[in-house]
Amino acid sequence: MGKKTTDVSHPKASGISGSSESLQSSEESVIQPGIHLHELPNQLDGTLTITEANVRSGGFSDVSLGTWTRGQEKMAVAIKRLRKHTPIGGPNPEAVRERFERRIRRETSIWQRANHPNILPFIGYQILDDEPVLVSPWCQNGCLSQFLRHHPELTDIQKLQLLKDAARGIAYLHSLQPSIAHGDIKPENILIRDDLTAAVTDFGISRVIQSLDTQTGLTTSSSGQGTPQFQAAELFLEGSRPTIMSDVYAFGGLILATMSGNPPFYRSRAPAAIMLSIASNHTPQPADHPQLPERDPLWDVMRRCWSPDPTQRPSMNEIIAEVRN
Repeated sequence: MGKKTTDVSHPKASGISGSSESLQSSEESVIQPGIHLHELPNQLDGTLTITEANVRSGGFSDVSLGTWTRGQEKMAVAIKRLRKHTPIGGPNPEAVRERFERRIRRETSIWQRANHPNILPFIGYQILDDEPVLVSPWCQNGCLSQFLRHHPELTDIQKLQLLKDAARGIAYLHSLQPSIAHGDIKPENILIRDDLTAAVTDFGISRVIQSLDTQTGLTTSSSGQGTPQFQAAELFLEGSRPTIMSDVYAFGGLILATMSGNPPFYRSRAPAAIMLSIASNHTPQPADHPQLPERDPLWDVMRRCWSPDPTQRPSMNEIIAEVRN
């Protein structure tokens, strides 16, 4: 496959200065507590070269392997193109583009600032061919579910170590002031680095996807509120937003998927049926996950993560301590 090279040098960020500010509503002006518009990341400088297109696909994106070159620097990167049915356009495409770029900059600003061994760095974003692209370091080992599938020889201790890595990254987000909820914790958003440590990625991206509906009027190919199997019931309410406690609920599902080989409610293919089960306070049962015996103390940890009362769920630091033991 031939390489595709795109110059992404932008000495001036588009859609941020000048008359475009008049497009910003009072709601949009609320970036994140403590973050101001002038502090948001600009579009990525340098040259992106796609070396292998669409090597991985998810619910709302296609990932290509590429190279990012800036001056003498060169590194392998994952180029994630957010998939949508309709390109940025309409009767006023520039206004839509500017509004959407502000949203992407707002939601990726925290990710770009995050500095933790178990958080995958965010390099930057770009609008290519009227579609948003997010760039981060390439992880050859893939996501947690791929890694587990390709390495069935992993011991429970090794799997627990990967869970502890992920938990530390999420706990770091929760410890920030103000705290940051990931919003879409699942095996596909935990990547395995070359040193075989786990790193959390894509936090806040579910809100970017949601913004394609609410901010630009476009139709996306998936919901912006996360993945049903890993969602807490409170997120099904209209107007709800992810919280650190809904992250804890999702982490319970991550434990189950990692240790048993199957995610919660894996027997059901219908999202509506899964959501109904969760809304009815049903939780995964040991009988459906024989790879993880009922006597395993992790079942108690998971059940507390899945408490219908968010205030009764443990903190990520408490989970780390219990998994360590």
